[in-house]
Amino acid sequence: MESLFFFEDAKFDNKNKSAKQIYSQSNKSGYAVLSVSTEIPLDFFFSDTSIIDAHSTIEKAFKENNLPNENIFLMGVGLSGHCVLRYVEFVKKTNLSFILNISGLVVCDAPLDWVRQYNEGKRDRRINFDEGAVWEGTFSNFILEKNLGGTPVTNLENYLEFSTYSYSDETNRHIQYFKEYPVRAYMEVAIEYWLEKKTKNHN
Repeated sequence: MESLFFFEDAKFDNKNKSAKQIYSQSNKSGYAVLSVSTEIPLDFFFSDTSIIDAHSTIEKAFKENNLPNENIFLMGVGLSGHCVLRYVEFVKKTNLSFILNISGLVVCDAPLDWVRQYNEGKRDRRINFDEGAVWEGTFSNFILEKNLGGTPVTNLENYLEFSTYSYSDETNRHIQYFKEYPVRAYMEVAIEYWLEKKTKNHN
């Protein structure tokens, strides 16, 4: 059996939207699905405490249900994809008693470079073109500034440490944690939508 893991940013009682959408399809194809939530809305995994909480849930599920620790794929869309990458890095740097036997990683539209993400939010607020983009930029930049101790200008090092990959990081410091895994990364390609609705063609 192959298992798909999701890190969700919704509470468990919300039935974790991303995982729920593929439960029936996955089960019919012989895949098991485990959806893990810290029950902190929009949990960016800033804190090791959140990652440890998620890991403890995984470990408990495996031990209590005698699940096979093989053929495991970690998956995530958007922020959930970022959490997948943060989780892998944490496990690699920490001496844990229980380790998932990960076969591969699949992420879609996962933010990798939080310096770039911050600058995009700043830009969206400046041009004030789309209400949703302005709200998201304002919210995400507030969260980043609060948890990373400032902006990329005032505290670049924290942004580089938090980013899986950053164009601003000449050392590629985090790549070492992912070299042994097959990784498939998808990006949304709705080009006309991003140009017309989100005006991504403007500076």
